[in-house]
Amino acid sequence: MVPDEGTTKSYRSPLNIATSKDGVNWDASLVLEDSKISQYSYPSIIQGKDGMLHCVYTWRRQKIKYVKIDPSKLVSFPIKDGVY
Repeated sequence: MVPDEGTTKSYRSPLNIATSKDGVNWDASLVLEDSKISQYSYPSIIQGKDGMLHCVYTWRRQKIKYVKIDPSKLVSFPIKDGVY
């Protein structure tokens, strides 16, 4: 669900992973970060030859964080009207 206004520091939290088979319909798959006091910016994600997802983003405006994700372990839920 989209956070209520005023409950987060900015629109840069939470940072979520969503998946789609057609680019129109999306499923919520993973919450990477969620904080009321921090920001997570400039996410980038690619799928490697190994099938794994490789994600990097700015963590709390202090560091660059790398996360390796096994897509076979993602549990997804449909997103409808911004709610999952």
